[in-house]
Formats: sequence, C-alpha cells, structure tokens
Amino acid sequence: CVLLRHHARVSKYKILSSILTMTQQNATNLILIPARFIVTIGHFLAISMANHSSDDNIRSSLYASSVSANDHYTSHYSTLDPVLQSPPTSLYHHPEYRSLRTELNSAISIAYACMAIDMISLLFGLSIFKKRVNFFQVVTHFFGSVLVCYFVAYSMKAELLWHIVGWTNITTVSVELIGLIVTYHSNSPARW
Repeated sequence: CVLLRHHARVSKYKILSSILTMTQQNATNLILIPARFIVTIGHFLAISMANHSSDDNIRSSLYASSVSANDHYTSHYSTLDPVLQSPPTSLYHHPEYRSLRTELNSAISIAYACMAIDMISLLFGLSIFKKRVNFFQVVTHFFGSVLVCYFVAYSMKAELLWHIVGWTNITTVSVELIGLIVTYHSNSPARW
C-alpha cells in the first residue's frame, strides 16, 4: 500500500513536470504565431502604402537624377529639372518615368507574391509550429514594415525598394521554402 502511494506521488510529479514542459514549449507558439500573423499583415499594409504613394518616390528619384554631384549643397529649387517644377501631369511624360514606374511596380509585385506565399504557408499551417521560422518571420517582417513605412514617409528613391524587398520579402520566402523542403523530405520531424 505504501509503494502504491509513493508510486502515485511520483507519477503526479512526472505528470506535473511534463505539463509544465509542454506549457513552456507552447507559450512561445502562443506568442509567436499571433505575432507572425499581425506583423505579416502590417508588412502587407506597408507595401500597399508604397504602391499608392509611388508617384512621390518616382518624383524623388527623378529629382535625385537631375541634381549633379556638385549641386548637392545648393537650393533644390535652382537645380530642379523644369519638368519636375511643372504640374504633376507633365511628370508622366518624363522620359525616365516609365522605366522607374516599371521598376517600382516589379518590386511591389514581387513583394505581393512573397507575401502571398508567406500567408498561404501560415494559414494552411505548413510552418506554423516551427519556432525558428516563426521568430525569423516576425523579426524580418517587422523590420520590413518599418523600412517600407520609412520609404513611404520620406519619399525615398524608387530604387531602394528593391533592397527592402530583397532583404525582407525574398529572404522570408527562402527560409519558408527551405523549412518546407526539410520537413517533407526528411524521415524525422524537422526541428526548425
């Protein structure tokens, strides 16, 4: 009878310790999964803002290309291209406008495609319980949304969006795809 009581106490402690271990493991998932969803949506909204304010970024790029290297410290009104000083409708006839518009639209389209892959993977649960992937996604999408908001707020040159998309969108999709390949082509469960 004494052995049964002792065995019952030991099993209670084992059960309690296993519950605490499971709770600690799930606590990170309880934080990371909603954070990943929210930060990914925030990055998507920032890319949408960049899409809608693209004329300001193109104008900034055209202004930067019209200023020579020696004129950086002069008044920007004296060094502006006459086309840029005219009403906004003549901006669309500027010779470099179409190439910059195509470049910006390409970067935004690739960002949208990467966001779609990330959201599909998140919503279908393909990588939802991989802590390292979730942590990487949260950090990268956070910095991506901050950089894109900075890009929009300060009307930075259109070419800089490629760097932001490359470092924050393409890397997340690459990590996502590597995690999926490791998970589905290995015999043991992946520890990503």
